[in-house]
Amino acid sequence: MISDELSLWGFKVIENDLFFGGIDYLTTKFDQPYVITNPPFSKWDAFVRKSKVEAEKIMMIGRLNYFGTHSRLNSGIWTNLKSVYCFDRYVDYRTPERTDGIFHVGALATAWFLWQRDFNQDATLHFLSVQKYAKLGNIK
Repeated sequence: MISDELSLWGFKVIENDLFFGGIDYLTTKFDQPYVITNPPFSKWDAFVRKSKVEAEKIMMIGRLNYFGTHSRLNSGIWTNLKSVYCFDRYVDYRTPERTDGIFHVGALATAWFLWQRDFNQDATLHFLSVQKYAKLGNIK
């Protein structure tokens, strides 16, 4: 899990997952300098807008095709976007989480999106190799 890795690096983590008894992020005030999340893609824009108001830095997993939406460009959602870290494999987000860190390959191009409140330049594009974590085939 994301929170496990952050804890290993010494970060104080507030873990919150609505699907596992957590509170609704969109209706709760959080006073934290960082938000790092894999939000529901159906509520991605709302998560970004709220996080940009409350946090200095935001990292969210999102679909790469979000860039092809005219309304997002006009809404200012890309303002303060610092970097995009594209995964070099498609991830199947429908599969259950595995304890070994491996994920099943799907058909969805995704990336980490990083916003920083005081960043006002062009965003940079990076590529993350996740090949060693990718597994082909059906879930067994």
